[in-house]
Amino acid sequence: MDWNCKLMGEFEYFAVAVPVFENQFAFEVRSSYVKQPGEVSFPGGRIEAGEEPCLTARRELEEELGIADVSLLFELEPLVTPFNYVIFPYVFQLGDTKVNINPVEVDKVFYAPVDLFLKPHHVSQVDVVLQPGDDFPYGFLPGGRNYPWKRGYYRVMFFFYGEHVIWGLTARIAHEAAKRLLKLSET
Repeated sequence: MDWNCKLMGEFEYFAVAVPVFENQFAFEVRSSYVKQPGEVSFPGGRIEAGEEPCLTARRELEEELGIADVSLLFELEPLVTPFNYVIFPYVFQLGDTKVNINPVEVDKVFYAPVDLFLKPHHVSQVDVVLQPGDDFPYGFLPGGRNYPWKRGYYRVMFFFYGEHVIWGLTARIAHEAAKRLLKLSET
C-alpha cells in the first residue's frame, strides 16, 4: 500500500497495531492518564516525522504493551475518519502473550476471539453535519444562511465481550481484520 498517497485537505496521521495470538485479538483498556480513559482500543499513535506507519504501529505496540516479539501478517486499508484522521492499521502475530504494560497509557489487557468480530452485535449511525462558525462569511454563498449544506453519516459498530464494549474505530478495525483473517484461514 502506498503510505505516501496524497489526500486533499489537512489530516493527522496515525498507525494502529492489531495484535493477534491464537485466533484472539489483544485489546487494551486505556488508563485514566490518557484521552478516552477506560475505553477499549488497540495500541497506536501518531506517526512521527520521517517514520513509516508500520514502524509506528510496531513502536506503539512495544511502548504500550511491552511486546516486541511480533511478525507482520498484513496491513489493512487506511481508514479516513470524519474528524480528519487517517489511520493505518497493521495486523501482527504475537510470539506469546507475555505483556509488560505501560501503566501511564494502559490499565489492562484482555483477549477476545477473532470470530466474535465477524458480525457486529449492534450498528448505529451518527449524522455528520457541517457546522460553520459564527464568523463564517455566509454573505458569499447563494442563499446565505439558508445554504443547503450536505449531510453525511458514519456507521458505528458495537461488539460486546464480557464487561467490555468494543466500539467505534476500534470495532471497525477489528471487524475488517477479522474478515481478512477468516479469508486467510480458508486458503
